[in-house]
Amino acid sequence: ETSFNATALPPGPGPRISMLYVDGNDVRRAAFVDSPSPTFSWELDCRSKDVPDVAANIACPRGTVQASYRLQIFLACTKTLVVDSGVINSSVPSVALRQQGLKLLEASSRYTYELSVWVVRDKSLSSGTSAAKATVQGHFHTALFSPAEWSAEWISGGTMLRSAPFAARNSTMVSASLLASGIGCFSLTVNGLNVDTAYPTSRMDPGFSTAPRARLLYRAYDVLPLLNGSDGSSGGDKAAATFVVGASLGFCKYGFLYNECEGAHAMHGKCRAISLQLTIRYADGSKQVVQTNTNADSSSDDVAWTATTIANPTRYTHLYHGEIFDARLEQPGWNTATGVDTTHVATAWQPAIAYPNVEKSRLDVLSLHKFPPMGVAAVVAPIKSWMVAP
Repeated sequence: ETSFNATALPPGPGPRISMLYVDGNDVRRAAFVDSPSPTFSWELDCRSKDVPDVAANIACPRGTVQASYRLQIFLACTKTLVVDSGVINSSVPSVALRQQGLKLLEASSRYTYELSVWVVRDKSLSSGTSAAKATVQGHFHTALFSPAEWSAEWISGGTMLRSAPFAARNSTMVSASLLASGIGCFSLTVNGLNVDTAYPTSRMDPGFSTAPRARLLYRAYDVLPLLNGSDGSSGGDKAAATFVVGASLGFCKYGFLYNECEGAHAMHGKCRAISLQLTIRYADGSKQVVQTNTNADSSSDDVAWTATTIANPTRYTHLYHGEIFDARLEQPGWNTATGVDTTHVATAWQPAIAYPNVEKSRLDVLSLHKFPPMGVAAVVAPIKSWMVAP
């Protein structure tokens, strides 16, 4: 898939598609859209053959205009062409699928696209000026289009939760999207690795903007690189691999009830909760859904979830107040298929429970998180450390 990095553009005359947006989201950041008919828009720049590779984008010469474009969209799992705009004569660098009467997209899916743009130096193709063509390819994802598509249960019971190990089906994975919302903040992992492959330093999603009863944001992650291996290559058969989803929950600005969740680390079930669903699609068109639940059915894709608070080394966490961490409670491997020390399972880790506060987990107020997440800006090394005797 084509990189949009300006320094990676090949030298030479002619236009280049330097930026592409899907519903306003830069596709370089693994864009998710929550509309079945998104709008595509793009930006052009031109390079002179004398401009070195490291040069920044430069504007096209005066008089350069877009003459036409063609957008094609393919469903990644079957490589089926689902949208073909045909060649549209237009100088407007955008296309709305609904306005063009094109086919609507499916939720929780991965799509690839090819955009071709023809550019001329004259406003009229009939002038005899030949058109220069610029083409770019890439992919984007769809999230959910309505609350009815959210099938995951809200679960609670602790500040650390983990799924039972699960395996991919005996097929080739072509897409894997994980959608998650929380009462409070959350950080998610798959086999111990941050699920946010676009922003690897992100923490405490979805940030400040979730206000239960009014709006619950959910994050969308492309986790195919984590399921396919560290190289991120698609098309790998990982049916024999085993995966575990881990969740660490914390306080957020609006994520808890003050009168029930005061103290260093409140134990009340209403203080934190999470709901997530992982959708894996395969080359044969089938899909597998792994989601939070309290009644796992062995005959389906359901997996059991366990939770703990007393075994969480992060004793307190808050967007404003920082955190308190007790390294004596660390459990290496708790969020991997390796699992935790068996001595902790019976006492510290218990089955997750259904979130008891229905009013704060209304699905009708769910909306997609569309802006850059919070993340680690810098790591400061301690000047001095010492051990205190017990």
